[in-house]
Amino acid sequence: MKYPTLTRTQLAELRGVKPETVSKQRLPKETDGRYSLKNKDVRDWFMQPFKTEWENAHRRKQKDLPEGDGSLDDEKLKADIMLKEKQGRKLDLEFERLKKDLIPSQLMAIWIGYFAQGVRTYFLPIGARIGRDDVTLRNRVEKEIKKSIEKTIEAAERGLREEGGKIAEALEHHE
Repeated sequence: MKYPTLTRTQLAELRGVKPETVSKQRLPKETDGRYSLKNKDVRDWFMQPFKTEWENAHRRKQKDLPEGDGSLDDEKLKADIMLKEKQGRKLDLEFERLKKDLIPSQLMAIWIGYFAQGVRTYFLPIGARIGRDDVTLRNRVEKEIKKSIEKTIEAAERGLREEGGKIAEALEHHE
């Protein structure tokens, strides 16, 4: 599997922090100065909030287990409840994956990295290809391309926030 490399800004946007925060982590960089998700330290730092949220949700579920007198039957009941909940979550995830409604977050990060690399490689040089000898035309084309890319990113972020909010709300009601 090929892993993408991300700039400091891209990694910060995906994690939801400022670029300075990424620098303060002193994460290992590739020779080109980018961060690779192949590196365990980078991947662990990137996934930490998701892992923390999962652990918090798991703790909340354990608090909801029925109280007992500590007997072996109570422990078995708690273990059975936890197993059934875990199996139910696994089945829910499998169903969503089969419907193609869920994509693992690691694959999304990889896809975003390739998408960003494609934008830089194929879209940004259009101005130079069109206006080779005409600097004014080249600058106007590049300016419009950059503006279009920024608006596309803003729209994608807005959509992600809206859809993410709906998913988070549905999960809260589901629990």
